[in-house]
Amino acid sequence: MELKRKIGRKSLVVLLTLTMIFSMFSSVFAAGSSDVDGHWAEKQLKQWIDNGLLNGYGEGVYKPNQTLTRSEAAAFVNRAFEHEETAEVNFPDVELSDWFYNDVSKALAAGFMTGYEDGTFKPDQNITRQELAVMIFRLLDLEVKPEAVDSFDDAASIGEWAKGEIGALVDLGIVSGYNNKIQPEGLSTRAEAIVMIQRATEYLYTFSEAGTYGPEEGIDTILSNVTVTATGVTLQNLVIEGDLLLTEGIGEGDVYLNNVTVKGTTIISGGGENSIHLTDTVLVTVIVDKKNGKVRIVAEGKTDVKEVTLNSGAKLEESDIDGAGFADIILSTEIAKDAKVELVGEFETVDVFSATVSIEIPEGAIENLNVDETAEGVALDLGKDATIVELVLDAITEVSGEGKVESVEGEQADESDVDLDSPSGGSGGGSTPATSKAVINNAYVQVIDPSKTIEEDMISDSFAFNLSGLNDSDKLIVFTLELEGAESLTLTKEGGEEETVDFYNGVLTLPVSLLLGDRDSNKDGVRVDTIKEGDFSGYTFTTETSIEYTNGSPSDDFNLKLTLGSTLIFESGVEFNSVSLGFGETFPAKKSGGSYTFEIDSSYNDHKVLTFIIEADNAKKVNVTLPKIDSFKQYYFNDDGIIAISVPELLGIADTDSDGVKVGTIKAEIDSITGNIYDNSNVSKSVTVVIN
Repeated sequence: MELKRKIGRKSLVVLLTLTMIFSMFSSVFAAGSSDVDGHWAEKQLKQWIDNGLLNGYGEGVYKPNQTLTRSEAAAFVNRAFEHEETAEVNFPDVELSDWFYNDVSKALAAGFMTGYEDGTFKPDQNITRQELAVMIFRLLDLEVKPEAVDSFDDAASIGEWAKGEIGALVDLGIVSGYNNKIQPEGLSTRAEAIVMIQRATEYLYTFSEAGTYGPEEGIDTILSNVTVTATGVTLQNLVIEGDLLLTEGIGEGDVYLNNVTVKGTTIISGGGENSIHLTDTVLVTVIVDKKNGKVRIVAEGKTDVKEVTLNSGAKLEESDIDGAGFADIILSTEIAKDAKVELVGEFETVDVFSATVSIEIPEGAIENLNVDETAEGVALDLGKDATIVELVLDAITEVSGEGKVESVEGEQADESDVDLDSPSGGSGGGSTPATSKAVINNAYVQVIDPSKTIEEDMISDSFAFNLSGLNDSDKLIVFTLELEGAESLTLTKEGGEEETVDFYNGVLTLPVSLLLGDRDSNKDGVRVDTIKEGDFSGYTFTTETSIEYTNGSPSDDFNLKLTLGSTLIFESGVEFNSVSLGFGETFPAKKSGGSYTFEIDSSYNDHKVLTFIIEADNAKKVNVTLPKIDSFKQYYFNDDGIIAISVPELLGIADTDSDGVKVGTIKAEIDSITGNIYDNSNVSKSVTVVIN
């Protein structure tokens, strides 16, 4: 079977963690906005904002309660369904110069809108709820169901031309009514339209019958969520930008994912003991919540699963794996008492927060297994072919079996009585905790002054920045590039290494050190007087560069050229929507034991921080406890021993304009950030970050 419909691309890929030195880490977070937060349709509105489908009016204003015109409705539908085909437009009130001309042309080609009997289109006329519903009906190829509206109090006020169409949408849950009223002649708001269109796209990708969905060759991209409600479903050759929901309707049956990438969250609530098969599949975040706790999830081929949170019992298994397989596993507090979790394969990290859970590891290896202090009564059984490289026990744990534990530490390591390098049960008399060899050489933040940002807001492949209005001592820290529809940029650094950074909502920020290398050897930016008149004046930096796009279009390969001087010239082989320069200061941390303190004067409170940057030797990763939610995040050092952590993600603070979080906001909301740094042998030690 083929997919019901291919929706197309979206402009958001992953949240760029912004300024960093040699390596970028990406993440996804929902952008906040003043008139969206707390709105009844907040979830859908933020999805549209993140996906680049909803444009605002500046300063976080999206006007969700504003009525919608016919031309705006056409634009909304075309964006969500990515209509590209056009038709001839012959309306006297739609001219080629109008912003909505192309959207009207696409709406006519797709067949969901037509003109009026007088020959006009009426693009500025507000659209009613029943008119919008009929538009959606035409997109979904449904059968009319007029009887489905009979139970509504105002059914008699629905136009006969719309009654069956609205009934079909009511039957699918796309239209739900208000206080048992449809209010068909009421004017639709932007929020109401978005919710209805979102529900329609999700209906298109609900698979309720067994079969194979997806192209035989090539890749299809789906913008919305995908739902599987039946056993025997195979999804193949797909990129799902939304969430994937494997529901209870699967029962104890099987579902197969072959060459599927899910950029949202995969939620597994169905499946049995031989059940969810992942082959050559990439999943970013997986949540398992099977009521009876009996579901097997097997990773095969080049499958890469970044993080799995178990809210129920489950079996995770790697079989004939060539990819990364399962990386990090979290056993949450939601797991029922006395539940069973079985792990078979090679796992990087397993973090246990659930009490009285039984964990069986018949074979394979876990680099780091942490039992949190909240996880009382955990039983850990190691088969003879199982190994735990580092076991951290902050709660008393029953460890048994014939497997091997190479090192053990934690507050309750001695009480748990674990033997090292021998069968795990017995009376080994405790152990001596290993000492981490990770050494932090430097930690710092770059603070940007928004008042000194210089932006050229135009569509061009060449930008000239006059630096005459800046102080000689001001330091250039970052370049910010905007390009609609761009996914990632890869450039060749001096020395030949390639570096890839991601766009967030069409925006990418490059640190000066990434472009100029040793010319910013202290990683604190380049002074304006040095650029204008010093050793760098007249210097031209050229690098091979390529741009990848979210819709799968061929990449653009070009030379990025930067000429320094009183007028800084940025030249490229593609037309960017805008380019801007950011100026500011770098603040190194003061170290005291395992604590790193950033002393930033109150005069910088309105300046913004994009990232925490850490440079270390013999360091593998950092586990950071997120201060505003009861969770943690892992970040891995690159080959140069450098890590950059996104401040908005870490602090859970909205960054509407993707330009960082104010210093004053950080000081007011965060006392400190704690975590653990791991060396290459997975031995950890605690670290604390403070901004004063």
